[in-house]
Amino acid sequence: MKIKALHKRFSIGYPPNVPYEDFKKFLEKYHRYIHDIYTSPIGEEKFHARRSIVSNYLADSPQNRKSFLRNLKLLRLYNIKFSLAVNTRHIVDEDIKYSSKFIKDNFFVDLVTILNKYYSVVKEVYPQSKLVYSFNNGILDDINFSQLTKYDFVVLGQRHIRNFKLFKRMHDKNIKLKLILDSGCLINCPGGCFGIGQVSCTHTAKMQIQKHGINKLYSDVTIMPFEFWDKYVYDPNLDVFKLNSRTSRLKEIEKCLDSYLNNNNAVEKYKDYISWGKHSELIKYYKYLDMNKILEYKTGEKTEFMSQSNETDMVLNRNLDY
Repeated sequence: MKIKALHKRFSIGYPPNVPYEDFKKFLEKYHRYIHDIYTSPIGEEKFHARRSIVSNYLADSPQNRKSFLRNLKLLRLYNIKFSLAVNTRHIVDEDIKYSSKFIKDNFFVDLVTILNKYYSVVKEVYPQSKLVYSFNNGILDDINFSQLTKYDFVVLGQRHIRNFKLFKRMHDKNIKLKLILDSGCLINCPGGCFGIGQVSCTHTAKMQIQKHGINKLYSDVTIMPFEFWDKYVYDPNLDVFKLNSRTSRLKEIEKCLDSYLNNNNAVEKYKDYISWGKHSELIKYYKYLDMNKILEYKTGEKTEFMSQSNETDMVLNRNLDY
């Protein structure tokens, strides 16, 4: 498997509880396609939006630090960059300085993904690292691009996953892009991750499912492999593709990555849909998904099956708990 167009094009989250030998086999198989592996500072709960990450594999213990560093050294062996995420909202300058000591004393950080308000302190703490404008800064709608040119990369997702005009505008400003492929983030969410909170995200998901049906919603918020190859791989305005994989097991990451590399759109069971849409509020409804209906929404091409009534969506709407 050698796919030149995707060499060093994927950004992948460091998987939880990954044994050294398993991680090495994974990197041996996929290293030519991995641009960077990203994670957050070890043992610092405030740096993580998901508490399960801390409890799963980033708890601060001598054994965890030893295993973490041993695995990181594999990145240099396979010419993969190490990326640190400092992009949660409730931290201060001293938190960033304190958390840097362990990493800086043991490993070089190639990239740091940040909120814009941390730019000065991160630049001070990691002067040689490239800085990445985090998706967690909020949706890029009316932002002045001059604010972004100081960054080495900008991460895009949510309502902009099909905004090819924006990709070109940013590329024309010499802004490199990381596009999130598989988060399944709600396109019309009013706030969610950016301050309104999980209740808003839950409510918005239910409202959108009720209005559009789960098949239409899944179609809107995901980039499936056939779309990826048709519209994204050869787009000169896109640089790196990010997989939302920090809470995924290694086998799940491999399955997702394989699907994009090999244009594999096959679904054998409803959990297979998680590869391309990892939004926790939508996953609970994936058992109602129908691939033929999803493909109709994505391609505009009807089939004999698709001309029938929207039975699965009607069943789903009857079972939504309001």
